[in-house]
Amino acid sequence: MTDSSRSTVLLLGGNEADTLKAFVSAINQIRGRVGEVTCMSAMYRTQAWGKEDQADFFNQALLVHTELSPHHVLITILDIEKELGRVRKIKWDHRLIDIDILLYEDIFINDDTLQIPHPFLADRLFSLLPLRDVLPGWIHPTTGQSIEDMIARTDERLEVRRVD
Repeated sequence: MTDSSRSTVLLLGGNEADTLKAFVSAINQIRGRVGEVTCMSAMYRTQAWGKEDQADFFNQALLVHTELSPHHVLITILDIEKELGRVRKIKWDHRLIDIDILLYEDIFINDDTLQIPHPFLADRLFSLLPLRDVLPGWIHPTTGQSIEDMIARTDERLEVRRVD
């Protein structure tokens, strides 16, 4: 880590047969192209969100120290997804791999290509629980809510199970 590195939290997701293998490949690619992975959450298994008629998803959060800008992180993770076989067809449809930026430092971005913190973060236990694993004391930079408050207040009712 250098003085110019910044912290970002990425969330891996997927629900196809080789998703867990894709996670390993994605983590290796992130280490080589985005930055140092300093913490990984437990793996979580979650009922499908947004389009429920599909297999459960696996999710895992990564705390990464990077020298890339937020937009460069986005470009890089989209390239990684594509190289690993991600095909975008239908929103919230099944996928081999998905990599989302949940956070980048405590900055707020809302432009045509990127929203940080992730716009659905406070609504999704499958994002909040892995995030709590890697940043247990995190406070939302715009709402001031703690991660524990967001978990307690979410209306999300899909089952999210920690995989041991």
